Amino acid sequence: MKFEVVDNCPVPASLAPMILEIKRRTGATLNSCDRSPEAEPFLKRCRPAKMSQRELYDGFRLGKPGFNPANPPGRSTHERRNDGVAYPGPAGVPLFYWCVGMDWENADGVIEAASKLGFTVTRTYPLSAREKHHLNFRKEPKLKLLKPLRLGDKGYRVARMANQLASITDGEGKRYLERGQGVFDATLEAALRRFQADYDQDSDGVYGVESSRQLAVAVRAEKEKRKAAAEAAQLLRLGSKGPRVALLAKQLASITDAAGKRYLERGQGIFDAVVEAALRRFQADAGLEVDGVFGTETGRALQAAVAAEEEKQKREPAVVDVDKPVRPKKPKKPVPPSALSKKGAKLIASFEGFRGELYNDAANHCTIGYGHLVHHGPIDGSEPAELKAGISQERAFELLQEDAAKAAAEVERCVKVPLEQHQFDALVSFAFNVGNGAFRNSTLLRLLNEGRYDAVEAQLARWTKAGGKTLQGLVNRRAAEAKLFLGKR
Repeated sequence: MKFEVVDNCPVPASLAPMILEIKRRTGATLNSCDRSPEAEPFLKRCRPAKMSQRELYDGFRLGKPGFNPANPPGRSTHERRNDGVAYPGPAGVPLFYWCVGMDWENADGVIEAASKLGFTVTRTYPLSAREKHHLNFRKEPKLKLLKPLRLGDKGYRVARMANQLASITDGEGKRYLERGQGVFDATLEAALRRFQADYDQDSDGVYGVESSRQLAVAVRAEKEKRKAAAEAAQLLRLGSKGPRVALLAKQLASITDAAGKRYLERGQGIFDAVVEAALRRFQADAGLEVDGVFGTETGRALQAAVAAEEEKQKREPAVVDVDKPVRPKKPKKPVPPSALSKKGAKLIASFEGFRGELYNDAANHCTIGYGHLVHHGPIDGSEPAELKAGISQERAFELLQEDAAKAAAEVERCVKVPLEQHQFDALVSFAFNVGNGAFRNSTLLRLLNEGRYDAVEAQLARWTKAGGKTLQGLVNRRAAEAKLFLGKR
């Protein structure tokens, strides 16, 4: 295997041109790539020197400070070996050169740039906040530079460009082209020149790389604009009618406020002043913006309130007819927990802390909510618009549950003895904090699988150090996890 060094990282030589083109388009930095035994001589010559997969795994296995969970040698895409997750087939199977794992500083930008080049690049572990920088090609990338399109050209590329120009509007709301076409004629050239002028490009009427890139951005922006308009059209307000209004009224009539009073006496199909007043009262009680308009946030809160009301009714004792014989029901077999409960997520959230705005964490990575990693590296303006505007605690809570999903799957896979939900939640919190690899290789897991439930509390208390020092925050977290595991929380 031949290598080239890109950003102080050995890269398979056949893959280097594609990585360099992605870098040219994004300015992104490649932080790590091939760490196989064949690449070790190059890793040692790097300045500063870089570690092989073997060295990273040994450091993690021995508990050395600063070493994160790592796959063992022979089972990592950084060595061009399957880990049993990245690609189909068993772990340890050799992979093609283009399957090598890549750690990028701007993963979102890399995925977008690769897509424009016709490559397929994805996050290999999308549910892991710690691995959002790790990418893999899904098929062999081949660099093709298409010739520019100009007056007189024909074919599917011309038709695609014309369709894109016909799908977007200028600042005055006028389409650049009335309809799609398959010939690059004077009408299409004039439309392209007008588009180039509006986006501060060279108005030469030639469709090349820059015009292609800008047109793709404009099409995406137009789709977002239409999506926002469609969402606005979905809002229910005073004067609205129909089945959605009827459902809204039915939900408001099915729930009560803190004083036990229903928000609406009965259902109806017209959004009149009575429904508006009931909705405003519900919004105020739920801590929402009190605008009397039924949108996404209000809908989500109302669904939660309806579900809570139904749960409360289930818990209330039912009236039993003593004269009617009751058949004893067969007890249902308990379903083992497989997902983190809200109570477990709240425990994790209580230790992660909430911040509704983007911020750089202690490691200088862009973060939001309850420690949700947006991308590696500091805030750079490439973050999604939703996150730039700030998020609610509810949205942050959803992101936290998504981030914890991989830890939940690891606990479900590794634990071989029956667990109750509170025990499952405590172990997920622990695995989420220390990492799946550390949980998988822990004495805690070994003793638990031997049926030693009583040993879990003491084993949790051992995991309170970081960098060789005992941290009070970890002491408190382990105590809370132990309390939850024992059912005392």
